[in-house]
Amino acid sequence: MEGKTLKEISRLTAISEKSVDTIRSRLKRKFDANTIPQLAARAAQLGLFDLTDKL
Repeated sequence: MEGKTLKEISRLTAISEKSVDTIRSRLKRKFDANTIPQLAARAAQLGLFDLTDKL
């Protein structure tokens, strides 16, 4: 959900904004990331997606 707000993600996934925020927080904790860019970098390191596709 690149560049989307909590509200937009909530609407697209049909879950509450609180749920989106909770999931984001849990992922950041699980991957030891303090920010969304750190989370994205860690996901790329794990091969979950390729950051170079967006450059």
